[in-house]
Amino acid sequence: MTTTVMHVTANRRHHDPNQLRLVVGGKSYAGWQEQRVSCGVERMPRDFEVMATDKSPFDPSSITVEPGQEMRILLGDDPVITGYVDRVRLSVSGASHQMTISGRGQGQDLVDCSAILPTMAIGGSGLQADGIIRPLAQVFGIDVTVQGDISASGAVPQFNVNLGETPWDIIDRITRWAQLLCYEGADGNLVLSRVGQQSMSSGVQEGVNLEQADATFSMDGRFSDYFAFVQSVDQFSQIGVQGDVGHVTDTTVPRYRPRAIISEQTQNGQPIAMQRLNWEKARRIGQSQAIEVTVDSWRDSAGKLWTPNYLLPVNIPSLKIISQTLVIGEVEFSRGEDGTHAHMILMPPAAYEPEPSVLQAIDWQVAAALPSGGAGKPA
Repeated sequence: MTTTVMHVTANRRHHDPNQLRLVVGGKSYAGWQEQRVSCGVERMPRDFEVMATDKSPFDPSSITVEPGQEMRILLGDDPVITGYVDRVRLSVSGASHQMTISGRGQGQDLVDCSAILPTMAIGGSGLQADGIIRPLAQVFGIDVTVQGDISASGAVPQFNVNLGETPWDIIDRITRWAQLLCYEGADGNLVLSRVGQQSMSSGVQEGVNLEQADATFSMDGRFSDYFAFVQSVDQFSQIGVQGDVGHVTDTTVPRYRPRAIISEQTQNGQPIAMQRLNWEKARRIGQSQAIEVTVDSWRDSAGKLWTPNYLLPVNIPSLKIISQTLVIGEVEFSRGEDGTHAHMILMPPAAYEPEPSVLQAIDWQVAAALPSGGAGKPA
């Protein structure tokens, strides 16, 4: 493999689809001894690690990369991570010289930092999920991309945040309430989407592109009967219905195995409790059919990188998986001395549906009646 350290130019094209380039400080580095890029719908943010040694096409000491620098990771000509270098690790011995560089997407600031807000209550302005999330993300230079129609979620009600919460804590609550997936895209921005809105051009086929597959079909994490119980956690009163409010069954579980779900909220008790029951059932069924596959390419038949939240057909007769359509939950692109591989975690779409949630809000009428006069009420 021949490669060089090169300055990036706008019109230069790289025709090796399996070449990882780290673009940082106006230079593009390629030809790593080991490389890994990971992304997924339940992984925030995307992350990477690359390693150069004396066996690489360049001397590690010639790489000028520092922690905190802006960077992009490209596979061929396709960006997969836009973010920052986190760590540069150097090691030397009598026999070798090694440099390992790791970093994450822009979304790391949403996960690591605290949300500093002018008020402890947000929402209630008639905006949908993207309209509430966008200002939280833009503080860190991150935008929001909406895939498909999310209007069915409706306007986000007013709810309260806790001092010290990260922006991602708040965003996660909003998206679970709206029943949306939220994850980082290749451009470093957030993606809001329903589950499995798009499909890959090809999938995983035994005897074609499959290198290895592991499927575990389990029953120990599943239950025959799910019971919902509502328990109010309102700070000023016991609001709402208490006790058993719902029951669903999974008839594919062969014996009686009950599971109680405590749905703690102050409003929309029974509907949300029932949603949580159905989610719990679907999630556990999906996770009991999780499949891990390793394929020999980073791309489908149309040349598109395997992409989280995309549907793809899977046919692995040896594992009793016959023409199923699953969702890519996580993908890891790797390349080393053993070749080029993509490792994917696949599950049925229902397994990735967000857990239903209620946005907790203080009853300000009750709070105003307290001796303090309801201090902290938003304007």
